[in-house]
Amino acid sequence: MKISQRVVLRYKVRQQKKHNFLRAAFKTLKILAAIFLMGFVTLRVYDFLFRSDFFLVKSITFNEQNDLSSRIAADLKSFMGKSIFFISPRKAESDIRERYPEISTLSLRRALPDGMTVTLSLRSPQAFVRTSKDFKGIDLEGKVFPLSRNQEPLPELVLNGASSPTEPPDSLKFLESWKKAVQKLEAPQSWRLAKVTVDEYGELSAELFEGAPRILAWGRAEPENFEEKFKRLMQVSRDLTERKILAKTIDLSEIPGKAGTKDSKTILGRVLVSKNH
Repeated sequence: MKISQRVVLRYKVRQQKKHNFLRAAFKTLKILAAIFLMGFVTLRVYDFLFRSDFFLVKSITFNEQNDLSSRIAADLKSFMGKSIFFISPRKAESDIRERYPEISTLSLRRALPDGMTVTLSLRSPQAFVRTSKDFKGIDLEGKVFPLSRNQEPLPELVLNGASSPTEPPDSLKFLESWKKAVQKLEAPQSWRLAKVTVDEYGELSAELFEGAPRILAWGRAEPENFEEKFKRLMQVSRDLTERKILAKTIDLSEIPGKAGTKDSKTILGRVLVSKNH
């Protein structure tokens, strides 16, 4: 190979290396520029989402106003001024449920861009139970919780023996059925329950606030037999009123019972009446 050819070849190799170096450097610069741009955009987006006033919580609204609304609003006051994206609704719900057992349903939702909405409903007590310190409500699920200050009068529920508020007995269903049935009467107040007691055998007795009879021996609180027993109770009550008899106790524990006949009529069970003396 001639000297001139070697010089030309070396020149071409050097030019190629220089070209490759410049291309690699340019490519590196583009990558660095892209990374810088992405970082800048990310920082601006972060500032907009989490630091600007646009997404800071400014209001907390409730679906309804009740005894707990003001207290929960005070608990959530720490959310005010925080980014809506830094708040965990699920954790807040869990904390509130633990603090207020009287809540039945609860939902916290973000209301973009700067609000929170709280939807809640309270448990409906069927009766009250006595505790070592005070009185608490109990609902159909057997959940025990504090009563509101404006709570309407409730019957007392006494569970003796094996009965326990933590295991919802049929007596709670009895209270619900009784309330619905009595509301259909002309004088529901005269049949308002004052106390319901369930013994260790599951037998239920009820005391009325006023009027006669004052005590009802209901028997086992079987929901499937409630309608039949209540119907017989109303029949007996009308019969006692017509006869002007004041009864202290009406025993419905054998309703319904085994079928029998009397005066060619089919009867189910029997009602025992204890008169006042």
